[in-house]
Amino acid sequence: MFLSGHPLAEWSALLETYTDGSLTEILERPDKTVVTAGGIVAAVKAISTKTGNRMAFVTLEDIEGAVEVVVFAELYSRAQALLQSEAPIVVRGTLERTEDSGKILAEEIYSLSEAPEKLTESIHIHINAALHTRSDLEALRQLLSAPENRGGRRAFSTSSSPIEPRRSSGSVGSPSAGDR
Repeated sequence: MFLSGHPLAEWSALLETYTDGSLTEILERPDKTVVTAGGIVAAVKAISTKTGNRMAFVTLEDIEGAVEVVVFAELYSRAQALLQSEAPIVVRGTLERTEDSGKILAEEIYSLSEAPEKLTESIHIHINAALHTRSDLEALRQLLSAPENRGGRRAFSTSSSPIEPRRSSGSVGSPSAGDR
């Protein structure tokens, strides 16, 4: 029980945006599904493999439930410090289900605070053209195309404007051939 609220409450927007749902919802997905889950590490049980490498069984918890995450040696060596911290994490891996439970075989682990950088593929900007001038749109274009603002993500913009009433004559505002 948490006296000051669940530690993930402040991270709920990022969890909703960058994971496939709550751990309870993820555990309902089909076997062998690639999933992205997030939460806090409740327990880590590290073991030595037959080859002497270290791997771990991690209990990942969110506000609704928990799941076991299997972290094999190579990934564990990279993510060990993160798994020992109290920072919320994101795990991307393959869901392995049995009749009554499931676990995630981890392929990637990173801090939830890194999720926007790691998981954002593109940015979509929707603009109501009726509320902005041509100079506003030009300023946005310049901002997005400036070298210091370029990243590894594609940006898309769309604009909309109120529909003008249809006129019976062939004047401006009449429907085009595709609208008929």
